[in-house]
Amino acid sequence: MKRTTFLLLVISSVLLTSLGFARTRPRQGGTLRVEMRAEASQWMNSAVRMLVFDSLTQMDDSGHVGPALAVRWDSQSDDRRWQFWLRPDVRFHDGTPLSAATVVQSLTAQACVGCPWRSVHVSGDSVVFESETPVPQLPALLANSRYAVGRRDESGNLVGTGPFRFAAMVNGAATLSAVEDSSRGRPYVNAIEVRGQRSLRDQWMDVSVGRADVVEVPAELLRRAQQEHMRLLISRDVDLIALVIDDSDSAVRDARVREALALSIDRGALFNVVFQKQGEVTASLLPNWLSGYSFAFLSTPNLSKAKELRSQLDKPADLTLSVEGGDPVLQLIADRVALNTKDAGLTVRALSTPGRSTLRLLRLHVEETMPGAAYVTLTGQLAQGERSPAEDVVAVFHQEQELLAKRTVVPLLYTPRSVAYAPRVHDLALSPDGGLRMADFWLEDAK
Repeated sequence: MKRTTFLLLVISSVLLTSLGFARTRPRQGGTLRVEMRAEASQWMNSAVRMLVFDSLTQMDDSGHVGPALAVRWDSQSDDRRWQFWLRPDVRFHDGTPLSAATVVQSLTAQACVGCPWRSVHVSGDSVVFESETPVPQLPALLANSRYAVGRRDESGNLVGTGPFRFAAMVNGAATLSAVEDSSRGRPYVNAIEVRGQRSLRDQWMDVSVGRADVVEVPAELLRRAQQEHMRLLISRDVDLIALVIDDSDSAVRDARVREALALSIDRGALFNVVFQKQGEVTASLLPNWLSGYSFAFLSTPNLSKAKELRSQLDKPADLTLSVEGGDPVLQLIADRVALNTKDAGLTVRALSTPGRSTLRLLRLHVEETMPGAAYVTLTGQLAQGERSPAEDVVAVFHQEQELLAKRTVVPLLYTPRSVAYAPRVHDLALSPDGGLRMADFWLEDAK
């Protein structure tokens, strides 16, 4: 009797284990439904971008550079000349072979303001970058999605070499189809559908009732999403909000005006009120998780010093402040900045529509996981032009210290990127910069 009972227990255990494995084993098939506020045609600027395109190199979560479209690389002339050899037998989604010429054409097709090279050209089956100053971290910089390689097919659509390809745009939705022979491996899902022009309210409703699988959760609503117990993926703090001051304008040419502006801003209030304590207050260009030194830049306001500087000036001209792309959250920050500077005796008018202004509020995105590479990318976006990345974090600190002392850039806050996802989505993950990882996600009810 005891032996029979023991055998029944063993059989039951094996059956339960098998059933559990069957329930959790990844399934192939189905369509992942993604929603966003922008038009679906803007999918290239969303979290799915790097599922369609590849760069010459890629970065892992530990910040190590690895091969992607390039299999190896070498530098000469004290890192002023870099040569990258391409992976053989790679094709774009329209069947066109990848070549050194198509890579060069892709990298030169954009107006590359702040690119860390002077020229790029073909050399046999390789691509050569040349710069005036040493660029020891060029392999890391080329992993940035800004330098992803693509081309336009006969229909004018952008095609890449990644695990998904653009398939169609129908009724305001973009469809990306899985590539069977992708060099990164065949994805589990058959397709990704990106629906655009969906309000956050509609997105959150859709994911709650099963009409969407992945929806946006902006940093300012992250606390609310947590309170509503949504399934969330949250990146590191990767989006910088910064005030840029055009010192070519005579109204702010006097460094004391710029200093007074910077010292009057109450970052803590922005952090507490607008973002509900999600992210971090910063006076540094790089996030603390990346540099470890952001505490060295004072982020607290000093209104008395700002007033003292203002008292040393003749009546300064009224200043205008615009926000990038009409962003409503940046507009709210602009209004609060205008109030802060008023307390210091300065007059700043926050424009309600984009236009030319002396002051600008921007969002800047950090993809890199190496301080020097991230610093070069950020200053490139700011047109502050540091093309030669420092090799160690101490040197990066001194570069940043010198730049911020000019008060032409005033970092304010860092915020994370996040998405909410449906219960049927398994093994979804974000890359360090907030993009979707395709390697393992699958759908519970895939057929």
